[in-house]
Amino acid sequence: MEAASDAIVIGAGASGLAAARTLSDHDLKVVVLEARGRIGGRVFTLHDPSSPVPIELGAEFIHGRPGETFHIVEAANLAACDVVGANLDIRHDACARPHDHDEIASVLARLDEKLPESWSFARFLRSKLVMGLPERSLELARAYVEGLYAAPADKLAAVAVREAERSLGTPGPEPSFRVLSGYDRVMEWLRAGLGPAELHLRTVVREVRWQPGLVEVSAVSPDGRDLSFRAPKLVVTLPVGVLKARPDARGAVRFDPALEAKRDALARLEMGAAVRITLRFRSRFWERLHTRDGSCSFADVSFLHSADAYFPTWWTQLPIRAPLWVGWSGGHAAIRLGRLGETALLARAIGSLASLLQAAPTAIGAELDGYYVHDWQHDPFTRGAYSYIPIGGLRGPSELARPIADTLFFAGEATEPPTSSGTVAGAIASGRRAAREVLASYRRP
Repeated sequence: MEAASDAIVIGAGASGLAAARTLSDHDLKVVVLEARGRIGGRVFTLHDPSSPVPIELGAEFIHGRPGETFHIVEAANLAACDVVGANLDIRHDACARPHDHDEIASVLARLDEKLPESWSFARFLRSKLVMGLPERSLELARAYVEGLYAAPADKLAAVAVREAERSLGTPGPEPSFRVLSGYDRVMEWLRAGLGPAELHLRTVVREVRWQPGLVEVSAVSPDGRDLSFRAPKLVVTLPVGVLKARPDARGAVRFDPALEAKRDALARLEMGAAVRITLRFRSRFWERLHTRDGSCSFADVSFLHSADAYFPTWWTQLPIRAPLWVGWSGGHAAIRLGRLGETALLARAIGSLASLLQAAPTAIGAELDGYYVHDWQHDPFTRGAYSYIPIGGLRGPSELARPIADTLFFAGEATEPPTSSGTVAGAIASGRRAAREVLASYRRP
């Protein structure tokens, strides 16, 4: 089967849907090809009747107040709530302390203009630039950065952290919000505006043959048939992990001719490792527990932080009181977890949470009613959590975003600068930017 259109979009994640919606708004005939049986990409929401709230397997938080996301929240009449509650740190002495954002900010504020581009964030933490700061503050900053950027501190470019933090105005963690009905509702709003655009789910793209002004995409249908799509323009929203995969790897897309113009850009970008697991319990039993020294109740805790080697960060659903804990791991901790099977991963999660709540793992396990996890590192259509900028890679996003021959256009969170890469808002912005580039190319003589 062969179909012709004005533009093809590979991927129905946030960036692909945003690109397709923008192109459709300008009366272009668009075809969207998505390998999965759902839209959203790394926005993956489960609506399990056993859970009082939606379960997010991918993106969960709106970080800060990005217009791209909040415009959709308002347009779709969705409710977004502030993430509130106690933010505690339980480390080596097993006593709870407030997780002091000022301590982290004091470290990140030292990321100044003198910072060499050849430094990793770990190198920065060993430098004279942080001289005089307490070791605890440095430890907290490392944990914050590895968790947020899903990157090992010894590989993550310090200048990328500087640029991202500078955009916030003040260094350190920013306010966060949740979409109460589920992040997938944002994706559904984008999908609802596609108009006459064709959306093909469970359609796995195998090869892209292209020349200036013509693209032919070969794909496989849900029932195994070979499909072919043609258009003058192609928007590629594949994650960095997929773009860097071997052509014969599962989920990879072969380009003919190869994307030589993107070789350097892809070498300047890496895919971060992150693992999240949601534990659903029979009750909110932790609300009856206190820290070992009796100084704090867990009833109003939103976040717990620790030096745990596997799951250093946990959070509840506050301000919604639901019987759920989410364990989060990024960077080196996530890489360690990636070597475990699901049974061992669950055991690590239960042990980690038990240690923080200062309860026996058997007691925590007895309360467990279910769990949810998705292995993004081994997902063939993602191959990682989200992108990060390694040492020397500051120009990677802008190079990856650059169109080729007014024919191939690139979107996705990895094509955004450090200020918004790795976020849903960044993905949406990138899709709209790529769509504008397609429209501009049609207007050029």
